[in-house]
Amino acid sequence: MGSRVGIAICLILGFSGCSSLDFYGQAFGGQWRILRDRVPIEDVLQAVDQTEETKSKLRLVQEIRIFADQSIGMSVGEKYTSYVELQRPYVVWNVFAAERGSVQGEHWCYPIVGCAPYRGYFDGDDARRFAASLEADGFETYVAGVPAYSTLGWFDDPVLSTFLDWPEADLAGLLFHELAHGVVWVDGDVAFNESFASAVSEIAVAEYFSSGGRKRDYQQWLERRAAWRILKARLLDLKANLQTVFQETSPAETKSSLYQAFRDQYERDKSLFNTERFDRLVLTELNNAYLVSLGAYEDWVPAFRCLYAAQGAWLEFFAAVNQIAELDEAGRVEALRACEVIPE
Repeated sequence: MGSRVGIAICLILGFSGCSSLDFYGQAFGGQWRILRDRVPIEDVLQAVDQTEETKSKLRLVQEIRIFADQSIGMSVGEKYTSYVELQRPYVVWNVFAAERGSVQGEHWCYPIVGCAPYRGYFDGDDARRFAASLEADGFETYVAGVPAYSTLGWFDDPVLSTFLDWPEADLAGLLFHELAHGVVWVDGDVAFNESFASAVSEIAVAEYFSSGGRKRDYQQWLERRAAWRILKARLLDLKANLQTVFQETSPAETKSSLYQAFRDQYERDKSLFNTERFDRLVLTELNNAYLVSLGAYEDWVPAFRCLYAAQGAWLEFFAAVNQIAELDEAGRVEALRACEVIPE
């Protein structure tokens, strides 16, 4: 199983660091420990020392799996039939980096699995040490905690404690998203893969709550997503404006004024978000490296939603997406552009 774990590690951690023995060692060890510590959900449900809250959430996971399998037609197999209790808030930490005069970001590239604008660590301290080394070289960095990932079918992914306590709609959305990666995956095309999984998640969550009649949780989920989309759109505008500024000869003062103007506007428009959950990000963490972390990874969501509407059923939709996935990059772009508007 060792070589299989090694290849999967490269995929799991964002195609990062498998040219480094130190990096490979922490990655291999982190994934191995997760596989080692898996406990069948059925055993957890029978355990006398487990909380009823955890058991209730695991039963909910079982319901979501059944819906994914029977109503959506995903081949869930043995995915999310085991549970791992992690003694940390995230399973992985990703490190993003950008020069002080750029929002393009650093990329790490490796044989077979390609490139990504981040490097992932199973230990938060390792991630922060790597970030510190980059900062010492003059980079801005952002360390992002990741609650879940998919091994893309290499292993039967377990439920992790890092996301089990999420609200029902968020939990369902996460599981649908990760399961979608096992339906279609194009090596090296992050925008295609993430947009597809996000579209599947959005449509599936709507159907899941429609079938169960649980409107309140779904509405709250929609409101949270709407607030984030407003903020993300503004952040991407900021990123574009900074890119223009960084083409100038002396952009430092303008860069500072753009960031301050963004924060001021955020404070004025707090009522739009109906939450303070973005305060720390906007007021203390926002920098070039964070803007790199945004990417344009959901640009094709409208196209996939349109394609789903045109096909009218999940299996036909998956078949159509798989056909597009077999095209080269230019062919995929052309196919998706042909269906970018969701019919009314």
